Amino acid sequence: MDLQLSAEQAAVRQLAAEFVDREVVPHAAAWDRRESVDPEIVDKLGRLGFLGLTISEEDGGSGGDHLSYCLVLEELGRGDSAVRGIVSVSLGLVAKAIAAYGSAAQRAEWLPRLCAGTALGCFALTEPDSGSDAAALTTRANATAATG
Repeated sequence: MDLQLSAEQAAVRQLAAEFVDREVVPHAAAWDRRESVDPEIVDKLGRLGFLGLTISEEDGGSGGDHLSYCLVLEELGRGDSAVRGIVSVSLGLVAKAIAAYGSAAQRAEWLPRLCAGTALGCFALTEPDSGSDAAALTTRANATAATG
């Protein structure tokens, strides 16, 4: 069975490919040597809507489907896995979790900023006794009500 992209999916893929060729590939080797990407890339990803894919427009996202999200990640990874990681973590782990499980107040506060690239979601995954084995982590976050 052949996968047929919709016109919108093909356009998103093309936009991502052109962006990567222009904004990522020429800098990837230098970023790798420096062990740091140019922070301006986050703003550019936000302006193109890549940080808001699959998040509803009502919540500040750019909409789109999950296949478009995957196509964008594929192109970004072609250019630099670190840039792909920015989107897959900030959007895929953080913004999508807030969209699915956050309160209305959390969605209103965080999603527009995450989708625009003015805030960046992060993920920490290492401990001395577990390395990057997420199932073996012992640190826990506990919510407590503020009093007073």
